[in-house]
Amino acid sequence: MLYVQCGCTVPDDVKTSIGAQTTVSVPAKFHGIQSTTMTAFVHSLGLLDWVTLEINSGWGDTSNECFLDNLADGTTTQQVSSGGYDTSTHAVDFVFHNPGHDSVNFTSPIVFAEYQEKTFLAQSEWIKFTSLPFNQEENANNLYTDIKSTVSCVDANTATFVGYSNPPSFKVMFASYSTWGTAGWAIAPPCDVYKSRYCEVMEGLGVEMVGNGDSQYPANVDDATLQAFAEDVDVWISTSEIDATQLVADHPFIADFPSWTNKRVYDIAKRSQDDWYSSIGTQASTLQEDFAAITHGDSFRFLDGTGTQHETVFLRNIFNEDVGSFGTCPGDVMPSLADSCYEFTAFDLDLSGSADKVGIKLAIVVVAAAVVTGITSVLA
Repeated sequence: MLYVQCGCTVPDDVKTSIGAQTTVSVPAKFHGIQSTTMTAFVHSLGLLDWVTLEINSGWGDTSNECFLDNLADGTTTQQVSSGGYDTSTHAVDFVFHNPGHDSVNFTSPIVFAEYQEKTFLAQSEWIKFTSLPFNQEENANNLYTDIKSTVSCVDANTATFVGYSNPPSFKVMFASYSTWGTAGWAIAPPCDVYKSRYCEVMEGLGVEMVGNGDSQYPANVDDATLQAFAEDVDVWISTSEIDATQLVADHPFIADFPSWTNKRVYDIAKRSQDDWYSSIGTQASTLQEDFAAITHGDSFRFLDGTGTQHETVFLRNIFNEDVGSFGTCPGDVMPSLADSCYEFTAFDLDLSGSADKVGIKLAIVVVAAAVVTGITSVLA
């Protein structure tokens, strides 16, 4: 890929020497995306109205109301195909291309593979890559700096909590029933086989992630294999929406799982399943806090150090929370869902209670009109 500032001419020998297969004149404007996971990045940069083409194979979708509005009013055209695609008839400067899908007859394809990153922070950094064709680097760098700062703060607070509260050990399983290919249970691989984004978060929380298979994409397994994995799992997380009534009717044996009897089964549909895939790319710290809240419980709902309890944004308890939605269009720029974060130390912890009732004694300094306010939040 070679980006060329508008009006500049690139000598042929330069293009050849770097092996550029695609040249894009910068700043570009109208473009296509091949996966709705790219939506978060262009929307966070305020560039959603410049997406004039969405390409998918019929199963990709989004709950982003701004994007849906653009599809409805014709700002964005959707091209659905189960085979090859042809973007030559659309006036786009380039297409952000998912390398896992066909790119036949794409106009200046730019490979976009944020899903291959091993951490949620690294996934968020693709906002810098997204910005390049539009000369939006400064904007992207500022956004990423904010994301990284909050993630680092939550990381530090998590380490303090885990190190000094010594929470009980937990086992977590990522599994969902899939009809893709051979129907069965899709269980995420163990972290020593493939270190996914989930591994980083779970390891930071001191949680054991139970996994299956010997590759990044293990084959679906049968009921007996799931039972063997789930019989001592404390928390079950599904990366697809669960209908609890239907699932237990189809697979009655899951009612005996500890995670099921203790009502600690979660899916990704609190803002809808589609929203999970089209929003999480730039919401790394919010995901960290969500996972902490459902694994270690109430005491780990204060990881941003503000003294305000975190309510999960993306993860839904399937027994007592309804499937949600993205909500109304927030405008040209997708806002960060992260809270402010204040780093604390062991001196700020109240360790007088049990391991699951660790409190935080925070003195948050708020300077407003020369007034300094002390805030204390201790769990009962």
